[in-house]
Amino acid sequence: MAYVALYRKYRSQNFAELIGQDHVTTVLRNAIRSGRLGHAYLFCGPRGCGKTTTARLLARALNCMAATGPTPDPCGECPSCTRIREGTAIDVIEMDAASETGIDDVREKIIENARYAPAESRMKIYIIDEVHDLSLKAFDSLLKTIEEPPSHVIFVLATTEAHKVPITIRSRCQRLDFRRGTLPDLVRNLERVVTAEQIECTPEALAAIALAGEGSFRDSLSILEQVLAFSDAGLDLEVVHRAIGSVGPETMYELLDAVASDDLHAVFVKAGELVETGKDVRQILSALQGTLRDMLVARIAAGPEALPNCSPERFALLREQASRFRTDQLLAMLDVLGGAERELRFTNQHRLLLERALSRASRPLRLLLAREPSLSRQEPRPLHRHRPRPPFSLASSPRRLGRWRLRRRLPVPCLAM
Repeated sequence: MAYVALYRKYRSQNFAELIGQDHVTTVLRNAIRSGRLGHAYLFCGPRGCGKTTTARLLARALNCMAATGPTPDPCGECPSCTRIREGTAIDVIEMDAASETGIDDVREKIIENARYAPAESRMKIYIIDEVHDLSLKAFDSLLKTIEEPPSHVIFVLATTEAHKVPITIRSRCQRLDFRRGTLPDLVRNLERVVTAEQIECTPEALAAIALAGEGSFRDSLSILEQVLAFSDAGLDLEVVHRAIGSVGPETMYELLDAVASDDLHAVFVKAGELVETGKDVRQILSALQGTLRDMLVARIAAGPEALPNCSPERFALLREQASRFRTDQLLAMLDVLGGAERELRFTNQHRLLLERALSRASRPLRLLLAREPSLSRQEPRPLHRHRPRPPFSLASSPRRLGRWRLRRRLPVPCLAM
């Protein structure tokens, strides 16, 4: 059997397994249970948060043959559920609007076929992925069908950019906004997968993979797959950093030690080592900002519960590191590094940009604020005082007096010759 990617193999098979989208599953389950199902839904949200998976679960809930009608808990084993899971169901039509954008595609695949009854299921489900890529003509042709579809048809429109969907379409759909996965949700999903795959993995490694996923469940599983291909043995934090090219916390602590001691030579040496080992400068700056943010939270928080997935030992280390800086200095350093990250796309001298940002951050706070005036509290500028204009007098300007007389059609006195 061909290898199946982890994000496809471990798709959620029911609404209960859909992690982090309880507000969406509650609406859909209650609508199915009460019989108040909408005829068109607009699923909005970032990539990899479960929009297409939820659309397929909705199709299974409506067409499950194990129940006498639509059920919020499909069995997953009947022929209808099996065909929908495998993507071979005749009455569940998935359309990729990124490749089928024209009016002819919409007319052939949706408008002309929507009026026919389902071939083998209760309802016919149209899932249009990346719907914002449809052309304006395609949206116009789809409008009437979405507004008054046949009773056996339900539309599910999925998009990552809801603002590009015309308001005429949005107003005819029930909009459900999917949320980006939080770090605990991503870790929980990864734990489910590594447990099923019988893989030994440390909690720190799972947290690092989830952090690299940037809120996407699919991306985090793809990164896990990459790490597994890098090492067949158990996964730890060092293996994850070497596999995906990220920067570990120990390296960040060493670099911040040099910054705190105002040792510019050590800062440049450490930055050079990071760049020469192939680390991406953007990842270095991002890791530095993440560490500084954790240090700031550890400095002002009461306990480790303020940082999810942070052990008490790491929290104590973060607080110890943060004690070497003032709060306003940490904020100023975050602003300097954030500015350097924004400048990366405008230059190819990434190493120079990194060294310059670190040299600014390693200066004492007084010099840092003087170098970055936007970080310091500026005094309000005094208002510019204009010199008072002398009162206007027609007698003081003969030319103005003549124009004034012409506007009022007054006789201009003639000078005697």
